Amino acid sequence: MKQNSQGFTLMELVLVIALIGFIAAITVPVYLSFQNRQELDVAAIVVAQNVRRAQTLAMACHGDTAWGIYIQDSDVTVYRGTNYGSREIDLDEVTGLPQTVSVEGGVKDIVFTKFSGEPTAAAAITLNSNNSSKVISINEKGMVSY
Repeated sequence: MKQNSQGFTLMELVLVIALIGFIAAITVPVYLSFQNRQELDVAAIVVAQNVRRAQTLAMACHGDTAWGIYIQDSDVTVYRGTNYGSREIDLDEVTGLPQTVSVEGGVKDIVFTKFSGEPTAAAAITLNSNNSSKVISINEKGMVSY
């Protein structure tokens, strides 16, 4: 008498598991690369928005003084005052940056004059994440590009 067995053979199971492992080995590095690029893009947008916020507050003469931005590896601070050291701490607006992004060299403290909103000096901010980087430029008239 012939026996009908249903189910998968060991060879079929091993083949499916190997195929799943192969697909995972290809997709995980692609996903991590995408995630790093995405975090770098988000950090660039956050920095640019905060630069524009400080510039707008200075142009609006909010508080009748200059406004500035201070950039660190972990966060971006929009502050009221002529420099970060003598700012009014109660009015700080702090926005976090992704942990995988670091700020390299360049100017980390940018002050915008009241009324005109022009920065005290042109600046370039470099953000790095693994093998990628983005440069945010602020020209002498205050235009932000990245």
